[in-house]
Amino acid sequence: EEGQTVKKGDKLIKLDYEDYKNQIQVAAKQKTLNAISTADNKQELSALDTSISTLQEEISLKQSYLDDSGYQLQSLQKSIDVLEDRIKELKAQYEAEKKLLEVGASASKSVENLKLKIEDLEEQKVQLKKQMKSFKENTQLEIERLQASIAGKQDEKVQKQDNNKRVIDKTALNNEISQLNI
Repeated sequence: EEGQTVKKGDKLIKLDYEDYKNQIQVAAKQKTLNAISTADNKQELSALDTSISTLQEEISLKQSYLDDSGYQLQSLQKSIDVLEDRIKELKAQYEAEKKLLEVGASASKSVENLKLKIEDLEEQKVQLKKQMKSFKENTQLEIERLQASIAGKQDEKVQKQDNNKRVIDKTALNNEISQLNI
């Protein structure tokens, strides 16, 4: 107390280190939490890298499939060309049979059969063209879907990297603060 007489060896004040010890423990625990968070972010980044690589491989396979499908598309186109040639032949034959029918040298059944064959081949041609178009569109849509997936994963990766950098920066600041408190 004030004005009290003291002797050599008497304690004048008592320092309480408890607050400092608690601050050091809090900083150490925060540092551990930040390290765990950083490790988790690194694992997530690694998983995103793997996912992006997988999607890129899938795109490469789809692109290769589309390139290789050129043979299939060429085959469909050749079938269409053959049908068109056959249709031209049948139309010429149909016109000739119609003229013969007009003079009585051909049967109406023959003319009708030619007409039905032409209609059937025209329908086959339409179906082959639809098949070609659908094949191209579906493959292209799949490639675009995969590219969009990659873009999304890359955006997610950038966000994780930014978050990881913030955690590292925060850890460094907490370390500096804990050094100041000591």
